[in-house]
Amino acid sequence: MPRTMTAHVDDVLAERVDELAKRLDRPRGWLISKALEQFVELEDTRDRLTRDGMASLRAGAGIPHAEVKAWAESLNTDKPLPLPKSKRGA
Repeated sequence: MPRTMTAHVDDVLAERVDELAKRLDRPRGWLISKALEQFVELEDTRDRLTRDGMASLRAGAGIPHAEVKAWAESLNTDKPLPLPKSKRGA
């Protein structure tokens, strides 16, 4: 069952939402619901990817900072280093 939520937004954002809702010929509530849904999905994905990345690093995957730094510094030289690769896993 849908729930009503309240959020305080500044006037400029409220006006932009109203203009977009009018352009899309959709109710303001529909637009806000879609925006919130996309934001929550994005943040869930960001959190999952961060946790996966941290687990990968704890498992030994990754590239030491010194190797990445040396590679980056070599990019503007006549002999750039090859892209460093993880020693273990991916």
